[in-house]
Amino acid sequence: MMARFKGRFVRQQEKDRRVQLSELVSDRNVADHTKNTEATDTYQSIWLPGERRIFEPYQVSKDLKAGCTDCGSTLHITDIVTKTNCGLGFIMYILCECGSMNAIKSGKVHHDAAKFKTRPIFDINSKAAIAMYDTGLGEHKTNRFLADLNIPGISASSLAKREKEVSRSIKKVTDESLDRSLEEEKNASFSSTNEETENIPIKIKYDMGWQKRGSGRKYDSMSGVGVAIGNETGKVLEREIRSKNCRTCSYWEGKGTEAAHHDCPRNWYGTSKGHGT
Repeated sequence: MMARFKGRFVRQQEKDRRVQLSELVSDRNVADHTKNTEATDTYQSIWLPGERRIFEPYQVSKDLKAGCTDCGSTLHITDIVTKTNCGLGFIMYILCECGSMNAIKSGKVHHDAAKFKTRPIFDINSKAAIAMYDTGLGEHKTNRFLADLNIPGISASSLAKREKEVSRSIKKVTDESLDRSLEEEKNASFSSTNEETENIPIKIKYDMGWQKRGSGRKYDSMSGVGVAIGNETGKVLEREIRSKNCRTCSYWEGKGTEAAHHDCPRNWYGTSKGHGT
């Protein structure tokens, strides 16, 4: 059954919902746009005293000025009804005077390019994963840091997903950087030899290291990395990571079941001393 609401035809159920929400807004607002006691209590129940949040002022201001999706009226952050946390990002549900509920995101979002269809991913969560790679912090210390700032933390599972997401981009940028360094080393080697040949000899230096320091008598690190450094430019030309451990494989091996197909980091089955060879 159709009904008329503010000059538009909507379903009767939708009209009743909008009327009910509109009455709620009217009860919360006064003529000078100040809030009554009930609205203040509702606002304080959503935002705890001393609670801090990370948001993008430009993006939030832009979305609020864009107005309601139904009537186009400017939205006010104090008209928030509830919110949904999405890691370090959050979605605010703001009620317009027309009764329409509007979702305002705290910042920019994107979708995982490796998947066909995903929920919106807040950029701040991906940035947090990049910061963890850069600083070497783990999930526990990251959340302790956020807790000291009175900022709600992010779950370990969310961080793990974002780490996998950004690792693909980091690997791509790394490979491109290594290719450029190799070309620079070839050009520098050609200039130093002054020989007209297609095969340019390149001198390199090699070094490696373990994730876990050896004692001199015992070497049991689960992973190691080796790097080739150009003699002329001093830049890294190639790198190789060897790992004896995979959590997914170890989990299913403990259950006596073969693990399903996954991105397995285990590529070394020899001794830990052999990581650098």
